[in-house]
Amino acid sequence: MSEVLLALKEARETLNRLLAQYPTGFTARRFELNKDLKHIQDQITILEKFLDPFTVAELESQEVEKS
Repeated sequence: MSEVLLALKEARETLNRLLAQYPTGFTARRFELNKDLKHIQDQITILEKFLDPFTVAELESQEVEKS
């Protein structure tokens, strides 16, 4: 599970750099690129929100097993 969260974190960081590097521009191509990047950002957010409860539950179960 931690590998998945790490992958999402790295994807988010890369995406944020791309969004900063290619802000919405005046050309149709740049506008489409920005639109696609924001769509990917939204999808990553959905995955992060979905995984958070499972991560908490997984950490709690690991603590119980150690006791």
